[in-house]
Amino acid sequence: MATKYIHLHGKVNWVKAYRPDEKYDNYSVQMYLDEASQRIFNESGLTLSPKTDKDGLRYYTFRRPETKLIKKEVVVFGPPKVYDRNNNEFSQIIGNGSTATIKVSVYDTMKGKGHRWEAIRVEDLVEYVRPEGATTNNTTTTENVSVAAAPIPF
Repeated sequence: MATKYIHLHGKVNWVKAYRPDEKYDNYSVQMYLDEASQRIFNESGLTLSPKTDKDGLRYYTFRRPETKLIKKEVVVFGPPKVYDRNNNEFSQIIGNGSTATIKVSVYDTMKGKGHRWEAIRVEDLVEYVRPEGATTNNTTTTENVSVAAAPIPF
């Protein structure tokens, strides 16, 4: 099977779209899929297992490696694309509970279907508020945006 792209919608937490994590060098997003996206996910054949949060809600973690060794060559993927609801490039921190659509590539591997997080479109931004005691500036300008967003550019 050739690479297939799916779009999933829902609430997001722990969005790491601008810098990969230090331990595994991955960009990642936790997504709580809406009902329609859960059907798309199920039909895709992805082998990701859901996790359950402290409130008993199910989510999936989608990842994108900074680099990956493919056929003995290092491939640099870099960060996922990030857009606002109007499909403009977006650079604000995405707070937990924001509503978004993500683009995920699905491809065959020796272990089943693999995935790579390609892009995110933020449709309803929840302002990120730094915990008390943080040393950086915690002023962030945000706007609430509607779920009725422009067509997905990706």
